[in-house]
Amino acid sequence: MGAMAVLLGFTLAPVTLAIGGRVPSLKKTFVRLSGLAVCIALIASGVALILAVDGRLGVGVTRLVPDTVVVVFVALFGWISMASYALRGPSTIERSTLWLGLTAGASCVVPVLAAVMMFYFAKDFVFTNATVLPLLLIDVLLWVSLPVWLTAVLVGLS
Repeated sequence: MGAMAVLLGFTLAPVTLAIGGRVPSLKKTFVRLSGLAVCIALIASGVALILAVDGRLGVGVTRLVPDTVVVVFVALFGWISMASYALRGPSTIERSTLWLGLTAGASCVVPVLAAVMMFYFAKDFVFTNATVLPLLLIDVLLWVSLPVWLTAVLVGLS
């Protein structure tokens, strides 16, 4: 997961700097800078996770690193939704990018919120074979939506 976070951060950094086209505005600058901050957080958390697995950070820090990586991945999908909404437009590709970005963000945020709600309100909930299929479908939607959104953004930039 650490190597994936580092690669994703390096891969998304050029996209975040080019997103929104050439016309400068305050909204596009905010989207670019917040995307760059998410990419830097992805790279830093990925490197920290790799170092923690290797045992170079110590026991106290090693237990905290996986939690930060999850938070950064949720922030990434939140940024995708925010960027898609902020940069929406009238063309077909811009509307497609908006809906794909909102789908990507929802496919990450909804399971997290559902898990928090189940933790607090359904204390007797147990994962069984019946709950595996819905979780698998949400995970597939999550990991398919990211490349599809990136493809739509790159088509929109060209």
